[in-house]
Amino acid sequence: MKIQHLLFILLTSLVNNEIFAQQSNEWENPLAIDRNKLEGRSDFILFKSASKALGQEKESSSLYQSLNGKWKFQLVKHPSERPLIFIKKIWMTVNGIK
Repeated sequence: MKIQHLLFILLTSLVNNEIFAQQSNEWENPLAIDRNKLEGRSDFILFKSASKALGQEKESSSLYQSLNGKWKFQLVKHPSERPLIFIKKIWMTVNGIK
């Protein structure tokens, strides 16, 4: 009986080691939901004076920047096909570098 228990423990530990030894992709891990993510917070609009802040028009602040406009996306069928230097290409395009 003890031999059966020992064999069972040995086999389950070997199987578990094989399962956990396989390298999985980050996007396949359901526990990895907060990687490279800031904690949630309220948004704030900065104003240079209290009188402008009382007007409650965010566009009137010189420190306000709208994100409306052209965005560049590149969709791929599989995450491994994503361009690794995508951000660098956008930065170079925005700054007029070819």
